[in-house]
Amino acid sequence: MAVVIQLQRVLQMIEARHMEALKSLGITSRQVAVLEAVAGMKDKPSHTDLMTVTAIDRSTISDIIQRLVRKGYVKRERSKDDRRAFEVHLTAEGKSALKAALKAMKTVEAKGAGVPNIAGLAAAVQACLADTVAVAAE
Repeated sequence: MAVVIQLQRVLQMIEARHMEALKSLGITSRQVAVLEAVAGMKDKPSHTDLMTVTAIDRSTISDIIQRLVRKGYVKRERSKDDRRAFEVHLTAEGKSALKAALKAMKTVEAKGAGVPNIAGLAAAVQACLADTVAVAAE
């Protein structure tokens, strides 16, 4: 359990640094996650597709998409296959915002995100995950 707690702390530290870097861009890390999910899908994803990919609940994903629509980063259209569903796609502004946000986040991570010995931590996390998978496979 100590490893899980340590990982949570590291993720919180990284998330805090990401939030600082993204604040000047006027976007949140969850909004970036949704933009990245939309950009990474072949077809125009539905809200349900985005919920699955991002692990964000229905009401939160709807709120995030509404905010992204207001910013002009995505467009939401009724699905031609299912008139009850909406499909989401990136706008040119959304692609630019995503590119800038990912660059800001990578800069934070390259600096270590304030996490001491992040390179050693990455190796330890990989080893821990490998052990966990091995135990789960038994």
